[in-house]
Amino acid sequence: MDGRLRKARGFQVLSNRVWQLGLVELGTLITEEESLPFSPIFPLLAIDAPPTVIPGEVMHPADASADAALDHILEFATTSSEGGYLPHILQVNDSSIRDPLAQILEPLGVHVAYVPRLDMVDAALEELTEHLQQEHALPGPLDGDDVTPIRLSRFYEAALEFHAA
Repeated sequence: MDGRLRKARGFQVLSNRVWQLGLVELGTLITEEESLPFSPIFPLLAIDAPPTVIPGEVMHPADASADAALDHILEFATTSSEGGYLPHILQVNDSSIRDPLAQILEPLGVHVAYVPRLDMVDAALEELTEHLQQEHALPGPLDGDDVTPIRLSRFYEAALEFHAA
């Protein structure tokens, strides 16, 4: 990280750019040997122009720190073809990482703000959710070949008679 931070110190801060970093708790529990179940954290960096979303590595909540957030930000800024600059404003949705990030980034000209709801991150998550739901949607009872409401109702009637017998 130190090398990337040194490199980022030389970057221009663009006054019309806003980045949002969301530490998003995934809605599932993971169990690992010798640890309690946990809900993993997914860092998501949203860039305003051009609209870009950069997902990070899923991590244990204990690892979701300002250092991990800074690492994700610097990774994009220093290695992405769309990076090469710093935003004037970085918005984060976790108040515990705001101050440590501000101590490092504000001397570089990046204002770090805590914002509980990040519009660009929320929009990206909504789009991802819709995509996954469409991709993995289960077929409905009438989606099969030659299935009609009448045939389906006869099937249900037969099932009721079978269970009643």
